[in-house]
Amino acid sequence: MYKEKNYINEKTIEEVEEKGFSVYNYISFSELISTVNKDYLQTLNTINIPFAILTAIALFISYESHSYIYLILLFLGVYSLVFIYLIGKLIYRTYKFSLVTNVIYTKKGLVINDEVHHYKNDLKLKTLLEKLEKLFNEYLSKPSNLKEVIKYEKEKLFKKLSRNFETVNKGLESKSSFRVSNNNDSGKLILLIYAALIAYSISVIVFYFIGLALGFILFFIIISFISLYFSINKSIELRIKQEVTKIDKEIKSLDDIYESLNKKVSTFSSGEIFDLSKHIEDEYDSFYSKINKAIDLKDGLKETIETSKYKDFIDFTLFAIYLKNQFNKPLNKMIELLEEYKAKVQKELNEAINTFENIDSKEKYKIEPRIANLQTINKNITLHLEQLKISIL
Repeated sequence: MYKEKNYINEKTIEEVEEKGFSVYNYISFSELISTVNKDYLQTLNTINIPFAILTAIALFISYESHSYIYLILLFLGVYSLVFIYLIGKLIYRTYKFSLVTNVIYTKKGLVINDEVHHYKNDLKLKTLLEKLEKLFNEYLSKPSNLKEVIKYEKEKLFKKLSRNFETVNKGLESKSSFRVSNNNDSGKLILLIYAALIAYSISVIVFYFIGLALGFILFFIIISFISLYFSINKSIELRIKQEVTKIDKEIKSLDDIYESLNKKVSTFSSGEIFDLSKHIEDEYDSFYSKINKAIDLKDGLKETIETSKYKDFIDFTLFAIYLKNQFNKPLNKMIELLEEYKAKVQKELNEAINTFENIDSKEKYKIEPRIANLQTINKNITLHLEQLKISIL
């Protein structure tokens, strides 16, 4: 049933089928910050005409009073209110962001907004997703259209600024809409109107770029505090996601170490046995350390899920099977590699023993250290193989 839903994509379906659940990052921090840019542009578009009129009035008063304090106060007042509005929206979005940023999908349903929603009855979920789409410009599991919205709002703003001048020109050309007592008054009024439009347009452009710079610094500080808060007060969804990511990373590291050792063993030639054994010991220690870390993380994840309110909603048994398969693959490959290496060491050991038995007794002291070293290497490989076989899940 869930495979037919429009709020789950193919990649998530595959992960749910394979792992039993999937943690999907719905909204990222970068997208959260980008919504501020969108809000800023939309606000400037909304207040375009009223702000232009107020600018004209303030400029006229400033001209008559020979003081531009009124114009300065207007700009400071309007843009201060805009920034307060943007901060308010960011705080609200951040609160919603904390509830929906990580979504847990299972075969039964999904967890979002701190609620469990079943696929069989998802009317409430669909209503929630529509609201979130309006808030973040992104529908769950679909690509974000935030960049397109920002581009559209920016083009719309600059078109409006251009259209303001066109509107004034048309008004000035109409005799019925423009009457003054004398030519001097007419000239002054025309200059004031154009000056107001130029001042308004410049303020919009300047404050847009200043707003982006100051806004980025301000909102970066806010986001830093938000990130710190989330790192201290992690939601269950975030903890599960981080622990799954850590497990996947450790398993990937096991594969990387195997590939490195495989390359060395496959190019092994007679006479390199002692140099190779040093590399193998170092990388094996790292490999075994990764094994223990992955097991600890798996146990930690199991505890996190079983002590959460979602313990009956997430099928950890299926995830354990997936983890077993992923975990055992590099272990089995490493066992095969060490057995191959052990066979090569044993071959050199047999050759050394045969040489020892067939040379003059006066020359045997030269072979004895080699035999002892090869026996030590062989013994270490046997111990490593026993450790790996015990570690297989």
